[in-house]
Amino acid sequence: MEGLPLQSYAKRSLIKRRSRPKRILVVDGGAEQALELQLKFLGHYVRTVDCNAALETGARFLPDLLLLNLDLSNDGAALAQVIRRQPWGRTLPLIALGAGQELPAAPSATPAGFDDMLAKPFGIRELKGTLGL
Repeated sequence: MEGLPLQSYAKRSLIKRRSRPKRILVVDGGAEQALELQLKFLGHYVRTVDCNAALETGARFLPDLLLLNLDLSNDGAALAQVIRRQPWGRTLPLIALGAGQELPAAPSATPAGFDDMLAKPFGIRELKGTLGL
């Protein structure tokens, strides 16, 4: 606490109390290392897997949030529907990632029922805002 102004110390402790680390599962066909590093930098527990390992990892990891890349070679929306049928995925916040033209017009427009969307490329501010971090 020494060396920090009281107001700055108070803000830092409030932030720490307000947010707990989230368990975030990133499903991506390619290595989404930059996204994983950003989320870890923000203090979250992150697993990045390809679409083949998504269901098994989700059942073991029990994420608080799932980011699903729609650029997958397999159909990302179909995978989202399967995730929604899993006990661990029914109420899970599901965020679609993709280039702007790949994203549906609204989250409810897809049968998978994405809760939100994040268009690539995005910065850390957009990431934090969309994910509520």
